[in-house]
Amino acid sequence: MNILSFFVSQGFKKIRQEKMTRMDWDDELQEQFDDVIKSFGLKYLNKAIEDFNSLCQNPPEKIDREYLQKLRTVDNSKLKPFISQGIEQFDEAYDTLEETKTENLNLYRRKYFENKVEDYRKQVEELSKQSISTDRKRNLQNEFEKFRDEFIDFLELQITIAKDVATMIDNLKVVNFSNQQNHNKKRR
Repeated sequence: MNILSFFVSQGFKKIRQEKMTRMDWDDELQEQFDDVIKSFGLKYLNKAIEDFNSLCQNPPEKIDREYLQKLRTVDNSKLKPFISQGIEQFDEAYDTLEETKTENLNLYRRKYFENKVEDYRKQVEELSKQSISTDRKRNLQNEFEKFRDEFIDFLELQITIAKDVATMIDNLKVVNFSNQQNHNKKRR
């Protein structure tokens, strides 16, 4: 059994205490080893849960891509060695943590999608008061379509609010430069 410590005695630099004992492995040692694994596993797990809860309970006022990325990249790799090691309490809590991560990510992705669609709606409502260039309309259509593709899993929102905004974009008036030029020629 090998137990490492990050304790450093005064006066020593960059030296860690280490205890190593070679013993015949028996049931008593297995029990001690299991207790150490359980203790470390639960400590890491509780810290991961605490950090994740803090992240989810303090979202920004307006959900943005940066926040979604933070949720996506929550790293539980320190917990992997403790999975399926016979620590039922750990396995149950880990599964709950992973499910909660997925649920929260989907919840905040949905909020982000809804907010972003509303931003597009406002932008299109402003643009509908004027004629815009064909290029600007095409760029807006492509940008919105690319955004929708990224969130294709929100099917019910895609066929309601997102479809409405896409229709609004399609109905934007464009400046017809050939008619404008003909009109100007006639005026001269």
